[in-house]
Amino acid sequence: MTLEDFKDGQVLLIDKPLNWTSFQVVNKLRWNIKQQFGIKKLK
Repeated sequence: MTLEDFKDGQVLLIDKPLNWTSFQVVNKLRWNIKQQFGIKKLK
């Protein structure tokens, strides 16, 4: 996936662990995407 995919609103399907909240999953994904592409803000 490229940065443009994420900026254009790429949909990701996530099978989250039972003991994680949805908020935790979203924060982990945001952190990983920001680190990989070197961007500061991601909505």
